[in-house]
Amino acid sequence: SSCGRALGCCESAMALSEKARFLYDAVLKPQTDAEKARRFFPMLRKWAETGKEYRGEVYSSAEVEEAIAAFERSAAPRNVPSPQQQKTEWWPRWALNKARGVEVLAPLKGKTGWTQATPIALGYSGQKKCFLFVRSESFEMDCRRSEVRPVGGGRTAQQQMEDLISRGHRPENHKDWTDGSDITMSD
Repeated sequence: SSCGRALGCCESAMALSEKARFLYDAVLKPQTDAEKARRFFPMLRKWAETGKEYRGEVYSSAEVEEAIAAFERSAAPRNVPSPQQQKTEWWPRWALNKARGVEVLAPLKGKTGWTQATPIALGYSGQKKCFLFVRSESFEMDCRRSEVRPVGGGRTAQQQMEDLISRGHRPENHKDWTDGSDITMSD
């Protein structure tokens, strides 16, 4: 319930150091959903790594990780995913084309919008394959299928998967889809 989640948020945030609590309260907690907040993780880590100031303070990697861990505890699902949800994730092959690139829904300059990025890895080491790791000159982030579309616009990878399934096809049996096991993504 939202009551339980709110209580979990408060409990997680109360045990934080002052700077970690600020990051949690000012950056992560205000986001409308967990996925939007997670888009800020690479940026916060980069700030800690480079010593970038945010609102007059410099944050250590430990403080950033403390805020992220508190957020993840507060956003943890309250139920166990079904075996269907745990299955390997499938992506359209165009989304893994480094030369062409993709457009991703990214938080830039205070608002979310579509911007071009280069796909780097699908489910990189230690990460689930439901994420496509992308990079641009100004950010790097993990994206879900619903946040990735071809350069120039069009339907997202998630919408394309729904279209495929609605036509009676399955991505694991379709030549234009991959779970990444048959692709090597190199620079």
